[in-house]
Amino acid sequence: MDYFLAPIKKRFASSFREKIKKEKEKIMTFVKELIPLNGPDREWLESFKLTYNNKPIEYSIYNFKGQLIAQRVWAIDHEKKMILISLGGQGNYYSEGLPKKLVLISKEKIISKIYGRFDLEGNSETGIKVFWKLEKISILEQYKNNEKEIITNIINAFNALGDTTTKRDAVTEVEFHQIASPTYVKDIEL
Repeated sequence: MDYFLAPIKKRFASSFREKIKKEKEKIMTFVKELIPLNGPDREWLESFKLTYNNKPIEYSIYNFKGQLIAQRVWAIDHEKKMILISLGGQGNYYSEGLPKKLVLISKEKIISKIYGRFDLEGNSETGIKVFWKLEKISILEQYKNNEKEIITNIINAFNALGDTTTKRDAVTEVEFHQIASPTYVKDIEL
């Protein structure tokens, strides 16, 4: 019996994901994209010389034959020229290992550093729910008067990102179990 229902379930799940995607596009300015291999956006990103554990971030990974095997993703708001990108870390929700370290970049500056952990529930057929705990949020001191706007941008970017590993169209919901109160710093150290 389930064998005959499988195509219907798959078609329903796909149309459900499309409906949710269209609704979210109406309210979200951030979108999840592969980081471009070249061009002005890639050059802009590389100008920040992002590192993790004192090593440069690799945005594209090639095998020994020079073939592209993986590309990093970001959440980007093209109008505001703002991105959220993961630098590294384990980020396992239930582990004491390193949390994910992400940065929010606006135009010419890294304006926030975020440490978080995530968990996933569901599957790509029926939809994936992502749970985030944002354990620490550092924001540049000069943006203290814009706290609400910065936090809103962080939340919108995480909603667009989903998580750092799953295709965004499979994510049907993002839920925040914790959003730390921000601390203000003179400089964002990677």
